[in-house]
This record gives sequence, C-alpha cells and structure tokens, in this order.
Amino acid sequence: MPSLKLCHKFPRDIFTHVMVDGGAVPYILGGANIMCPGLTNTCGSLSPGQPELPSPKDADSEEEVDGFPAEYLPKGQPVVIYAEGKEFALAVGTMKMSADNIRTKNKGMAIEVAHFLGDGLYMSDGIN
Repeated sequence: MPSLKLCHKFPRDIFTHVMVDGGAVPYILGGANIMCPGLTNTCGSLSPGQPELPSPKDADSEEEVDGFPAEYLPKGQPVVIYAEGKEFALAVGTMKMSADNIRTKNKGMAIEVAHFLGDGLYMSDGIN
C-alpha cells in the first residue's frame, strides 16, 4: 500500500482508486473508515473517471465486465481515496467489501482507512 506522499508524486491513474462524496471528507481526515454511502452517493464513485461499472451479475461473461475483471475492487484490495473535486489523495485503505457488495447493500464499512492526510505517517519527515 503506498503512502500519501508517494501518491501525490504520481498521476492518480497509476493507483487503484475510488472517489468519496465531499460530505465524508471531514470524517476521513479525523481517521474514520469509509462507509458505503460515501462511495455510492452521486458524487462518490467506485470507478472514477469511467462510466459506473455494471454489476458483475449483469455481465454475460464471468471473466469481464466492460473490460474490467468481474470482481473489480474485491474485498482486501488496497485503494487510494480521492475526494470529489480534489486533485490529491486524502487517504489510503483496504476494501472491506467488494465493489459489487457495496453497490448492492449500501450499508456498513466499505474501506478501512490505514493512512490519511495529517496523521503521524504523513507528518513525519522520513522513515529511518
């Protein structure tokens, strides 16, 4: 899982990423995990920069859905988290549910945040 300082040095398309609704930002910056509604609201996205992915259940093939693996963003996948309208990432974390489950259930914790803007790792000058 990359640190935020590394994420800020490269374009966002290099990392697997999601976008949260602006209302979730203050909570994430306080260290909270990301709940499903923060990703499924109109400004949140599980596939930013692309049309919203159809559910794998709607696909003809179990191998791919519109060029993405059927299980796009599976449980356990590390992701970089961006906020709507912001250029730089605000957190990194791990998917606690698959993208398909997030879209279907829309309840509970979706991403466990491991590192966010302003935490101890971000504020450190370096690691020896």
